[in-house]
Amino acid sequence: MSQPVDAIDRTPEYEEFMRRLKEFHEKKGSVLQPEPVLGGKKLDLYLIYKTVLEAGGYDKVTLNRGWKQVGDPFNFPPTCTNSAYILKGVFTKNLLGWEEEDFWKRPWNPPKDMVDQKQNTKTGSPLVNGTNTKQRDSARQTATAFTQPAYNPSVYNNRQPYSYNPTYPGVPAPYYPTGKQHQHPLLFPPPPPSLPLYHHQNHYHNQQQQQQQQQQYQQQHQHQQAMFMDEEFRTRILLALKSNLPNEVDWAFNTLIKFSFISENFSLDFMPVLLDLLLGFADPFFDRHVRFLMKDYNNNRDEAEEAEYEVERQDDAMFSTKEDQELFERVLQVFHILRNFSFLDINVRRLAHQEKLRQMLLLGITLPPDSQYAELTRHCLDILENIAPQVIVNSPNHPFLTIISGLLFTNDRALILGAIRWLTRVAVTEINERVLSVANPNIVDRLAQLLLVDDEELTAATLEYFYQYSGLHGDFSIQLVQLCPGNLIGLLVGFLSYKSSLVPASASVNSTIHGIPSAQLSNPTNNSNKQKPQQTAPLIPDLTNYAHLDEPYRCLGWLKERLESATIEDTLILKAIYSQYQTLFGLEKPLGVKEFYTVLKIAFPQPPSVEATVASGAAPLEDLVLHNIKYAPAKRPEGLDCRWRECELGFETESDLHRHILDDHIGAENTDGENTSSPSSPASYACCWMTCDRSGFPTRQAIIQHMRTHFAAKPSKPQPAAKKRDFVIDSMPMDDSEVSGVPLTAALLLRNLVKYKQHHEYYIPYESELTQIAVQRPRLAKYILAVLSALEIS
Repeated sequence: MSQPVDAIDRTPEYEEFMRRLKEFHEKKGSVLQPEPVLGGKKLDLYLIYKTVLEAGGYDKVTLNRGWKQVGDPFNFPPTCTNSAYILKGVFTKNLLGWEEEDFWKRPWNPPKDMVDQKQNTKTGSPLVNGTNTKQRDSARQTATAFTQPAYNPSVYNNRQPYSYNPTYPGVPAPYYPTGKQHQHPLLFPPPPPSLPLYHHQNHYHNQQQQQQQQQQYQQQHQHQQAMFMDEEFRTRILLALKSNLPNEVDWAFNTLIKFSFISENFSLDFMPVLLDLLLGFADPFFDRHVRFLMKDYNNNRDEAEEAEYEVERQDDAMFSTKEDQELFERVLQVFHILRNFSFLDINVRRLAHQEKLRQMLLLGITLPPDSQYAELTRHCLDILENIAPQVIVNSPNHPFLTIISGLLFTNDRALILGAIRWLTRVAVTEINERVLSVANPNIVDRLAQLLLVDDEELTAATLEYFYQYSGLHGDFSIQLVQLCPGNLIGLLVGFLSYKSSLVPASASVNSTIHGIPSAQLSNPTNNSNKQKPQQTAPLIPDLTNYAHLDEPYRCLGWLKERLESATIEDTLILKAIYSQYQTLFGLEKPLGVKEFYTVLKIAFPQPPSVEATVASGAAPLEDLVLHNIKYAPAKRPEGLDCRWRECELGFETESDLHRHILDDHIGAENTDGENTSSPSSPASYACCWMTCDRSGFPTRQAIIQHMRTHFAAKPSKPQPAAKKRDFVIDSMPMDDSEVSGVPLTAALLLRNLVKYKQHHEYYIPYESELTQIAVQRPRLAKYILAVLSALEIS
């Protein structure tokens, strides 16, 4: 392979910059790629950093779509069409944190996916004792028998390059060769040197020395990644797999497991025969065990055949030879490697179109749920979930569709979650819409039951399935509401106020319209604060400064200030009010006319005649005549009254007030320094502002300087309680936290289902509740207002 061109200008400034950048990443625990390659050239991070700063910084370049221009100094070849995308990724990974802290002086913490692998105890380290499994989610974590122990230098010398701790019934402890393993210099760094034991009096000093030595060792090896993808590495791996020598094969598999865990850009096209070689190691196990378990699994047998089959199956589960165990461990290694590679988008297509792999995956997920090889089933399901967008379903009887749909009716939570996610992801492909847009009554009924289970992850996955399928072209949405027992709409409205039991509850919200058990809130202060429940739930924000609020509060505050309640004879045209609102907020993402009318109804309820006109659609909504409202009288700004004693004049602006004080109260100064407006004491000035009685100011400039103290910035005086407007919504608890998961998906699903007029009758009982939630949870307001608007124009 040709070596990349070194296009870096290694000046002293460059070396100093890279030194500081490396120290920064070591301090943050993130990984630095000092010389990334693009278009056959090594990228100069210092040049990229200076170019981005000269253009205004990361945010400015991204906003102006200027990453293409950032790469102009490198003169990339015409075939390098994705240079802008790659450069943005390189800057984000290596330089964004440095820009935030060094240039903008803002604190920066690296995201989870950039944190050093050693410190990330959730996913494990590529150097720890155990299997390196890419993190999927909590369901996959609970569905695996492999553990991820944290890295401990004190036990590093006892580390095995690869070890399993399976807990399958009937499978004894695994056996591994203990011979000397071939070690790759980047994948298996040598263990840290051990220190001799000293007398206990020097224990503290020796402990410090040992810690320093361990830190030096970790700094040398913690950033080494299994990215050594040259011709030598490829040849060594392929020859080891073909050698049939136990030690060579073990080394190859251990290396591939760690390599597949660490690598972020490895393509199977780099080793085209690797996939076939790995599957060849799985053939003996599938021929001897999997196909035996599948023999006549779905066919009818008489009692004698059934008894014989059950005896053979129990013998296979209870008694396992050393050879059988090694076969099973090897096939788990094969599918573990393929599972890790399937998380990379560049490998999805090759995996999805490998016919032999598809057949093995099909057999793997068809294994009986109570099989002792359940871990193999979960690996196969993980791979299928990742390659689902590349799977073409050409009929309702497609094998994958039939078998995975059957997993929904098992009692294994991990299998159910995997099946729901595969069915959701396979619907992303447009060509599958023809088959998937027809609702299966059994599946809909089963998923409706799962919505009632107190399991947030299961509920979120089910709602995502319904949302994905409700967006397909066809009658799925209509069939969904018809087939789902009970009122699905009411259940979805309840999910809008769902409180997560996985994420700690927000301290600002302690109650919702739909009550969630207090145990789910995980708030230890509930018992001690039972006497003052109102203090934990903030009210609707003060609408006085509505211009700084998000919608719909901004619109609500503006309406309350601009309009007021009136009699039935008072009318206004909606178009006139909406035009004023658009003129004021036209550049700040104002609400549409339908959403605007919905908010207006919250502030000023309309009589039934107006609602009937809207429902009939007899006239455009903009021409609607509103009743019971009128324009509020214009208010003179408060705080601009003259406070000079015995003066009661008011002014529109501060400039007018200041001019009045200077001309009418202080007066002009004549050439002799006398006050022309105070003949009783021509040589001095006195302050009469409010209760101030200071006098004897010798010149006009002196009293003007004194008057400035009366106009210094002060906290605004709170308005009397009698002047405060009491709105009904003020007593409602507010949740301004970000929405995701169950509430967000439920809102999107409600928006999809409301498009069909035959569903509107199911929404009517919850219309007022939807209005309240729109005010209570502003992050969901735009989705709920879209639902209410669709109901009004139907």
